[in-house]
Order: sequence, then C-alpha cells, then structure tokens
Amino acid sequence: MLQNWTVIFSSDEVEIAFKQAKRKVIIAAHTFPFLDGLILHHALVQLKTPHKLYAKGLFGLGPEWCEEVSNGGFVSREINKLKLLPQYCRGIFPSGGTVNWKTGFYNIARSTNATVFLFGLDYKSTQVVIDCTFDPLVCDFQHIKRESGLRLRRFSPGQLYIPLRILFGYGDECYDVTI
Repeated sequence: MLQNWTVIFSSDEVEIAFKQAKRKVIIAAHTFPFLDGLILHHALVQLKTPHKLYAKGLFGLGPEWCEEVSNGGFVSREINKLKLLPQYCRGIFPSGGTVNWKTGFYNIARSTNATVFLFGLDYKSTQVVIDCTFDPLVCDFQHIKRESGLRLRRFSPGQLYIPLRILFGYGDECYDVTI
C-alpha cells in the first residue's frame, strides 16, 4: 500500500530549501491513527532523509524511527538534545490527533533554529506534497498555524477521518467537522 504513495515538492524553491536545511521540523495534519506516521516515514525514506517521528502511546515498542513523546517536560528535553546536533529531521503532527494544534513543533524549531516544512498527506491522490516552509524566527505560531490550515485543506484526509472525528473525537483542526 505504501508503495503507491509518491513524494513531490510544490516548487523548486521548496525542494532546494529541503535539501539545504540542516535542521528540519516536519509538520502535517493528523487524520488517520498510525497510518499517517507510516506514510510520513515512507516519504522521508524516499527522500533519503534520516529522521525520527514523534509519537505517543508506543509503550517503548515503537520502531527505531519513532521518538516516544512522554508527559512532563518533553519539549524542553528534546530542545536541549537537538541543540547539540549539527543536523536533524523530526516529524510531528501538531494536533497529535486531539484536534487542536499544540506549540511543541514551533518551540522546538524556534529554539534550535530549524526550518519548518509543511507536508500535505493527500489520501485521494496518494501523494505526499512538500508544500512550503516557515522560518519560526520570522513567523509566529499563530501565523504558521493559520497558513498551514489554509494550505492543508487542499489535501484529502483518509476516508475514515469523519467517522473517527465524530465517534472518537480524533482529528486535526485543519479538517474539523461539526460534531
């Protein structure tokens, strides 16, 4: 199934920025539990980009490309760790599936001087679109969140998004539905 997914850049400028950035924070809307992470991982493998994706609830059983999110000071600990690295790529779903975006990605990127890359996961076209970049030293969290929401709505969420949102409250504010 993942083999059907392709990765494209929205422009030559975004592709150049991605290839040149030493520190990357990848953000995307979270619409389908676990599968979104697999798709994001597969895309980064296609791009030959060493990475870690942040995930919760793995109970220490996640694959090596996952970094388990723990409660209580995780973002601060991660910032301190990443500041020591000359380069890194971390992927995060800002909503974590709980609908509202949190500031962790922004704080990590801003504190470590990373470029934020917006990835659109389009389930209809089975494409991962590397859509745009944000400089967290220039853009504040609200700007990135607002612009990302507008841009991500162009991509089709997974088919089970609406039932998951209505039945379990799982989702992302980029695709919010009234419940």
